[in-house]
Parts: sequence; structure tokens; C-alpha cells
Amino acid sequence: MRNYLLLVCCGLLTAACGGGSGVGSPGGTIPFTSWDNVPENGTVRLQGAAKSAAYSYDLITDNVDVGPIVSDDNAYLDITFKNGEATRVVIGNTGAPIDVNEADGAVYQDFGIVIAGQTADGEDTLVAADELDLGYQYQNFGVWVIGYNTGAGTVGTGSFGLSTAAADLPTSSIPATYIGYSAGLVTDGTGYFGTTADAQIVADFAASGVTVSTSNTRLVDIDTLLDAGPAGELDYSGTGTISESTFDASMISALTTGTAEGQFYGPNAEEVGGTFTSSGNGIIHVGSFGAN
Repeated sequence: MRNYLLLVCCGLLTAACGGGSGVGSPGGTIPFTSWDNVPENGTVRLQGAAKSAAYSYDLITDNVDVGPIVSDDNAYLDITFKNGEATRVVIGNTGAPIDVNEADGAVYQDFGIVIAGQTADGEDTLVAADELDLGYQYQNFGVWVIGYNTGAGTVGTGSFGLSTAAADLPTSSIPATYIGYSAGLVTDGTGYFGTTADAQIVADFAASGVTVSTSNTRLVDIDTLLDAGPAGELDYSGTGTISESTFDASMISALTTGTAEGQFYGPNAEEVGGTFTSSGNGIIHVGSFGAN
């Protein structure tokens, strides 16, 4: 249950840094410091990075075409709370902006380790890891789909949180190991699935090196959220370099190659998250991850 539910289109319940407003976003956002400090009533903004792509889907043949993947390095996530509950989520500064607002008929559902949100017309969907269940204090991550079951739309994946200042990264020569989860979307051109996986990030801050890997990847039927079977051929691993409080890593699976881009979160790099893109053999796999 923990693995297959933690996916489909993650990008929801989070809190944020910064202020201002964007297209569709509530005004008057307040700074995010941790999940312990979100307001009972108000809007918080989480700054982060996202990737997005346009897609078209033939509802008869199941053929899927995905456009170029675009990096959106100034993406944000606005969450509006009412009586302690998230009632509106806006993701902006991305090629796949989304607004899921209960006031417009959107519905949120708590699955225990994830919270899913869908617009009233059923076309825009997002699902986020439940930060309390997973023990996150400073981040969240996810994937979302716009125009679902309409034949065309956009997909987005992002990592958002309270970024660690470069000066506050650990300096220990003992590598730090972060354990968490990965969520994504994958297509081979003849249909698409969600993916879930366990994720591990090992950071050697003294040497400015990082390793990233996933295991136990499984497919998820997006229509039903049911487990659609193992996909170990999509497990990936890679190495990279830490710069400031971010990192870039190359990655390879049995079928694809690509890159993972990460960010350390929290006052002292207590957590880490990021996004990944990978392709090869007619497969495109995109997603995000979070760990602590």
C-alpha cells in the first residue's frame, strides 16, 4: 500500500517561502518555515523547481506523444488553509500550472500517506505525499496531470521546500544517508502509468559528491490507483556533484538514461528532494523524490 499509493500525480500539501501572488494564486502569502508552523487560516508559498511537458493522447489507439521537457527553476506552490485543512493548491511559474480549489468544486481525499486533489471536471489531478505520515518538516514533492482523459494537456513534476543555505550544509566526512520515496509518470508511447519506488540519496558533503538510487519500482494504474505490477527495469542509480545546496547527478536504468536534480532542505540539510527525467528505448520517465 505505502508504495503504490505514493504516486500518481504528486504535488500537493506543502508550505512555502516568499510572498506575492501569481496567475490563479491567492494574494497575501506568508513565509514557510516548517510544517509545524503553517497557519490555521491563510496561504503559504513553497518555492522550488519543476519540470513540465505537453502531451497528446489518442483515446482510441492509446498512442502517447510527449513534447520537450522544460525545466522551471522558479516554480512555486501556494497552499491555502481553512481551519487547518488545505482547501486550495496552486502551482505556478511552470509550463503546467494547476489550481485545485474547493471553492470551485474541487475535491480532496485523504488516502493516509497521500492526499489527492481533483478539479470538479475531473480533468486536472494532483496527489501529494502526506508530510506528517512520512515525517517531513521542510519539503514535499510530486507530479500532476492537466487535461486528463481529454486527449491533450500537460504534466508537471516538482520538488518544493525550505532550501538549505549553502553555508549551513554539513561538513562531516561521514556520508549522510537519506531514505524516502519516488513518484513518477512513464510512457512507452502506447499508454502511460504512474510509478512508485523507494529512493536513497547518499551525500558526501566533505567531498561534494552524491549518489542517487531507486529500488522496488512498481507501475500504478492511473485510473484506479491500483498496483499494476513490478517494473524493476526502471530502477535507476547515478552519481553527481553537490554545488551550493543543490546537486546534479547522471542516472541510468536497465532501459533509460537521464539526470536527477536535487535540493537539500531544512536549516541543516535535514531533508533532500528533487526531480528526474530519463528516456531510452522509446520510454520517457519523469518524476520527483523526497527523503529524510
